[in-house]
Amino acid sequence: PPLPPPAAVIQRMLESEEDTIEASDKGGRLPLHAAAHFPTSSLDIHKLLLDAYSESAFVKDSSGMLPIHLASWGGSSLQTSENSTWPVVELLLQIHPKSYFIPDRNGDVPLTTMVKYGRSSLDVLAHMLDQHDRKTILALRDKHHGNTALHSALTLAGDVTANSAPSMVDLLLARFPEYASVQNNNGQLPLHAGLMSCCINPDIINQLLEAYPEGATIQD
Repeated sequence: PPLPPPAAVIQRMLESEEDTIEASDKGGRLPLHAAAHFPTSSLDIHKLLLDAYSESAFVKDSSGMLPIHLASWGGSSLQTSENSTWPVVELLLQIHPKSYFIPDRNGDVPLTTMVKYGRSSLDVLAHMLDQHDRKTILALRDKHHGNTALHSALTLAGDVTANSAPSMVDLLLARFPEYASVQNNNGQLPLHAGLMSCCINPDIINQLLEAYPEGATIQD
């Protein structure tokens, strides 16, 4: 993606055109949404925007996304913590703690957004899993299908599933092995979700069966 302007340029723009901080584009996105959407936007830029208009952390765009959904969606490479977006996500959570539980129009909370598209680094995912107690994390589902974070990771399609999902599944199952036995609103286990996914990596299926062997006998 193109590099965003440096913080000094943003500061000058805010000083000369104060009203722009509250101006939304045709998608209902404020400048903070735009910054959160680009993983190359620095923490300093987010701080400037929030200092100028902290209420922007509470504003949803036309897709029902808060800035934290966009920051969760567009992270660095899954395989590395380089240029991690966690400081930005952490800042947004500090400003709006309840955003952890708020769904977008697709029913996804930030955690399920983070794993659903396979773009977030593993260190960011690990930090997100540390934000609440075990019972709260296990109970957190998307609002339309009742999918856990593990279900959501297994809905990734094509090459993304084949190349990226094993690392996410490793982390999720290592931290929350109970995920393997949780059914969504359609009675589907993560095993069902994995088997229905395009180009599924056989290693993922083996991991799910090792975590919950009884899953092979359960009908959705």
